[in-house]
Amino acid sequence: MRCVIVIAAQVLMTPLEAAEVMRCNDPRFLVEANSSTIAERTCQSIAAVRDSLSSCGVHLSEPLEIKVVETIDGVSGSCLGVYHCGKEQIEILSLAAMAASRATDGAFADISDDALWDSVLAHELTHASYQHVDCPFQSCLATDEYAGHVMQVRSLPPEELERFGVQIDLKGSPNRDAISAFVYSMAPERFAKYAWLHFQSQSNPCGYMESIMEGDVFFDRERP
Repeated sequence: MRCVIVIAAQVLMTPLEAAEVMRCNDPRFLVEANSSTIAERTCQSIAAVRDSLSSCGVHLSEPLEIKVVETIDGVSGSCLGVYHCGKEQIEILSLAAMAASRATDGAFADISDDALWDSVLAHELTHASYQHVDCPFQSCLATDEYAGHVMQVRSLPPEELERFGVQIDLKGSPNRDAISAFVYSMAPERFAKYAWLHFQSQSNPCGYMESIMEGDVFFDRERP
C-alpha cells in the first residue's frame, strides 16, 4: 500500500453512503463514487491515464476497483490516494476533498486541482502495475515510489509540467544515490523531483521505465 507524498501506512477508509458503482468502458475497471458524474469522470481519467502509462511501459492487465472517497482515516499527514496491495483496489480522494486538503507548498503545489487529481490516479495505477514485479529484496519501496512519482509527473499536461517542482531546491545531482527509501521517507517532495530529473536524464526514458517494470532495474538494496 502506498500513499502519495506520505509514508505508507495501514489505512481504513470511511465508507461511502449510497455509492454509485460504474463499470468503465474498459471492463477491467470498476469505479465506486458518490455520484454518477464523479464515477464517469473517473472512468474517463482512467482511460486517458491508462494509455499514457502503457505508452511508457507501465501496463495494467488485472481487474481493478477504484473508490472515490471524501476522507482517508488512519493515516498521518495528507494522504491523497492509496493502493491496497493484494486487493487490486485504489482509494482516492474526490476532487473537492483533494483540493481542500492538498499541500500549499512542495513539488506539486503549483499544479491545478484537476491535473493533480489525474496525476495522483496515475501514481496509484502505477503502484497497481508494479505490485506484480518480483522484488528480490525485503522491500522495493524506493523503486516502487520512483515509478509512481515519475509516471505521476509524466502524466501532467505540458503547461502543468512546467510548474512541477519549482518550489523545491535540490542539493546535489539526481543520481541513483538520491533515489532511496531513506530519501523518500525523510523528504518525499525532494524525492519526487530527484526521481523526475533522473528519469529525464536517461537516453531512453520510457525504455528505462520498461526495464523497471520488467524487474531489471532496482534502486533498492538488501539491508545489512
